[in-house]
Amino acid sequence: MSISEIFRLPNTGMRGVLLDAVAAQDNGDWLDVEGYGKKTIEIIISNTATAQVYVSNAPAKPLNTADHIKVGADVTTSGLVELTSPVRWLKVKVSGWTSGTVSAYVNGLPV
Repeated sequence: MSISEIFRLPNTGMRGVLLDAVAAQDNGDWLDVEGYGKKTIEIIISNTATAQVYVSNAPAKPLNTADHIKVGADVTTSGLVELTSPVRWLKVKVSGWTSGTVSAYVNGLPV
């Protein structure tokens, strides 16, 4: 299931869950990450899937079916994606799935 859950850590940053063991194609949920600059997204792919990272600076939360600005290349193996610019909205989408699960987590530092 996709999930957007954020834990704001006083004076140190934030941690968020973007995807939690998704086992199908999934649009992902937009997470409000305003106020955080550099972010690291950890994507864990347990078998065969493709994930994509999207960002937006829209004033209101975009629809989950909307893909705004894609960051980097498609992710097909577990790894990290770094964002150095502040953005308002962030999501990870499972654009292709054959087997296994996809999880994604974000850590961010205050601006």
